[in-house]
Parts: sequence; structure tokens; C-alpha cells
Amino acid sequence: MRDLMDLTVLDAEAVTVRAAPPRSAGPCGGPGSGTQASSREEHDMESTTQLQPETVSAIHRLTQGTVSTDAMRFGVRRAEPLLLGLDGLLRYAKAYGARFEQALATDAVLGTHWLAAAQGLRGLLNGDGAAAYEADRRTDSKDNGVLEAVFWAALREAGFTEEDL
Repeated sequence: MRDLMDLTVLDAEAVTVRAAPPRSAGPCGGPGSGTQASSREEHDMESTTQLQPETVSAIHRLTQGTVSTDAMRFGVRRAEPLLLGLDGLLRYAKAYGARFEQALATDAVLGTHWLAAAQGLRGLLNGDGAAAYEADRRTDSKDNGVLEAVFWAALREAGFTEEDL
């Protein structure tokens, strides 16, 4: 995979997400037995996520050489959870629409929960991203303008409007 630091090329349509292998496992795999995760287990904890075109487009609109670009580069490279979460909601809305041939907003159960999740993730944009917190970074690991654009694209895809918020 290309280095995602180059946002002029931004091969960020695919982001590799790696979960940290467990440090030790206890009896029957629980904590405390002192065994390390095998190479196979570590491989099983890695996946590649395809970002939605709307997300990639929003990232591409950033002006090169800015603090925003630097923050987003860092967030993409570190698989910022707020980026992946909002992109995942967009993907979910598309998948629902394709399967049921109607907007997610028409579903009285799933639509309600989807909207609550979207609003919750949007609220978390008021803080720094998790990747910034983990790295004790003094600047953010996301660009809020990019993630707001993804939020609104997901909302439209799900069939919601600003009045639904």
C-alpha cells in the first residue's frame, strides 16, 4: 500500500487497520497465561477498509501544506476512529438503500438508531481525534471540515435532512 502521507495522490481509498495483538492470554485464552498471539492471529486482526468516494473527495478538497492537511494525513495513517465511523455510517446507509430500495430514514427502528449514532459521532468532533489523544499529539488527527462533509453526505444518503437533527 502506498504511503498515505501523499495527499496529492491519496491512495486513501483503502486504509489498513491493525488491532494490537493481545500481550498475554490466560487459561483458555483469557488474560494472564503469558502466551503471545501467533503470527496467524496477528494477521487475522488486520483488515483493509475501502473509504467511500465521498470521503475521499472531501479529503482531496483540503489545501496542501496546511495544518488541516497535516491533521488529516495523520488521521488517515492512524485510522482515526471518527473518520472510519462516519465513513462507516455512509457505507451502511448506501448498503441499506441498495438492499431494501428505500432510504434508511424510512425504517422506524434502524433509522432512529443510525441517526443517533451519526449525531453522537458528530458531537465527538468537538474534541481531538482518538489518534491524536493516543499519540499525545498537540494538534488534531482529523479535519473537522472533512468529517462534517462526510456527516452531511451520510445524512443525505440515509434520507435524513437538517430538520431531522
